Amino acid sequence: MKTLRIFLMVLLGLQFALLNAQQVPGALTWKDVQEQGQSYSPRNDNGGLMTCPSTSFWSQTPVDPLGSWTFLNSDAQGGYLAYDNFSGLTAPIKTVRFWGINAYYLSGFTFCETEDPMTFDIVFYQDNAGTPGAVVASYNFTLDRIPTGASYSGFQHYLYIANLPASLNISEGWISIQGVSISDPDCWFLWGNSFDGDLYCLQKDQSSGIFSARDFDLSLCFDSSPMVPLSNWAVLTGLLLIVTIVIFRFRRI
Repeated sequence: MKTLRIFLMVLLGLQFALLNAQQVPGALTWKDVQEQGQSYSPRNDNGGLMTCPSTSFWSQTPVDPLGSWTFLNSDAQGGYLAYDNFSGLTAPIKTVRFWGINAYYLSGFTFCETEDPMTFDIVFYQDNAGTPGAVVASYNFTLDRIPTGASYSGFQHYLYIANLPASLNISEGWISIQGVSISDPDCWFLWGNSFDGDLYCLQKDQSSGIFSARDFDLSLCFDSSPMVPLSNWAVLTGLLLIVTIVIFRFRRI
């Protein structure tokens, strides 16, 4: 009986040590990759997919792959939730676009490409003395990823576009975006940083409930009109229609 008790204690000790060794970090940074001896990949903007469109009235663009980039873990399975604040909005929000990478953690973050589309909870909050307050609106979206053409040391970069069901009138507050879907293997959403705002965002460890402040912003754009990507067929149909109209008018002349 004593031998069995000792065996169980050793087994529990090993399990505890393993869990501690596999404690998931809150972010992947350029420093982590640099320490692993991996090289950086040059930026390929791929037609403006890494910038906010001209229709955006509030913009925080992604950091270049050669810059001081960070991707915050903001996934339910990853155990974290990231928030960013905003203020001075001059129009109602209809479209939210944001950028990040997909990864999972196993003794380090590894690129994951199996989860497309991915499901997100997008929540808006009132400001409560510099922290997220009461919930103003909450949405659940299943979104297709759009490759931007940029690679952050092997981690492919994606744009996501969420069109709200109705325009949201809010001039200041907070937004959180969290990946909530599960696949096999499960891809986690890591939200990319930006240096375009007030250099302040928050991340909550959901196991402890503790908030950590970060000295950067998160890549994000707000638009007042839906951003609907045009398919190749739509572009081709439009061109054929224009050519047909031009030919018809010339024939009449």
